[in-house]
Amino acid sequence: MGSESVNSKRVLLVGYRKPVAAVLERRGIPFAVWHEKPFKREPRCLAAVTAPFPRSKPAIRAFIEAHFAPLGPFTDVIAGTESSVLPASVSRRALGARRSKDATIIRCHDKLLMKDELSRHGIPMTDYLPGDTELSPRAVIERLGRPVVLKDPRNSGGRGMVMVGSAEELGALERRRALYERFVDAPEMSVESFIRNGRVVFTNCTGYHVKRCANVIPAPIPAGTRKEVLRVNAAVIEALKTSWGMAHTEFYLTERGVLFGEIALRPPGGYIMECMTLAHGFDAWDAFVAGELDLPWEWSQWPDEPRGHAASVVLHAGEGRLESVHGIDEVRADPACVKLRMLTAPGELVHAREGAGDSTAYALFRADTGRAVREAVDRCLRLVRFELA
Repeated sequence: MGSESVNSKRVLLVGYRKPVAAVLERRGIPFAVWHEKPFKREPRCLAAVTAPFPRSKPAIRAFIEAHFAPLGPFTDVIAGTESSVLPASVSRRALGARRSKDATIIRCHDKLLMKDELSRHGIPMTDYLPGDTELSPRAVIERLGRPVVLKDPRNSGGRGMVMVGSAEELGALERRRALYERFVDAPEMSVESFIRNGRVVFTNCTGYHVKRCANVIPAPIPAGTRKEVLRVNAAVIEALKTSWGMAHTEFYLTERGVLFGEIALRPPGGYIMECMTLAHGFDAWDAFVAGELDLPWEWSQWPDEPRGHAASVVLHAGEGRLESVHGIDEVRADPACVKLRMLTAPGELVHAREGAGDSTAYALFRADTGRAVREAVDRCLRLVRFELA
């Protein structure tokens, strides 16, 4: 890594991610932040602005020109969260920063456009329909089966997702901006891909040990299944003409074969990045920033096969006021436990879980075998108990 390349960088981080800010600070790269929610602790940076992300491109551009253009010039814009991907894309153009393909960003931001495009390329996926379909609610149920999965096309992590079991329920819901999918009862996993110059240079396979709760690396799947997942993953990235950055792609492992779920052009949630660091031995967040800023990174020394096994557990207490927590000390004493952190203290209010990223606490584990790390996860889920007032 040449010092000239780092010294020439000036970054706007849209959608605050603390680990990204830490890497930029550690590398000595000046940066500003635009985030939707108030900061728990404001980062040390050029400027930290809290404001909702506008829906329209003109409104995003106007906001950027008013608040960040005077701080420039910015060489790069990083999208840290799912909701920030489109604002970051517009910001790159408004600031004259390094650009991504606008069509790719829009398709990945909207699940319906994404699925339409990938269907044209023959990517295997579950059957789906747009919310404004001319089919009646009963016809939708007949085509997709029960339950129908109703999603907000622009949300991720399960936010806005509803399981609908009858035509009457479906008819009562606002459907115009929805995406309908056939329910898939099958194991799920994801592939995290680092992409340089249109080529996938590194992949990681994550297994969803307990959906929306526990992730394990590497995914405990047969070699043949892994090969097929990576083949479909490469086809998805090529079809979307993804030239650089990081992709988080989800798959269903059905009896009929591998089915594509969805793709996001940003780092995954659920502490998968931390798991990657534990399993592979390199700093996944530093690698992400290097890719976003087009800085050198020696991928050749990091084989796709992990050096160990790692897992993350995301715990949510349920809605209410947290009264007490049990089992924390026992989990921390587990030889496989690397970290367990409470994000909500007794006495504080816990909001309803809207997405997979909402958590009361999280834990990280590392072990020499997959069985050992999965057993550690199961012990954690068995031991930790929350009491609400």
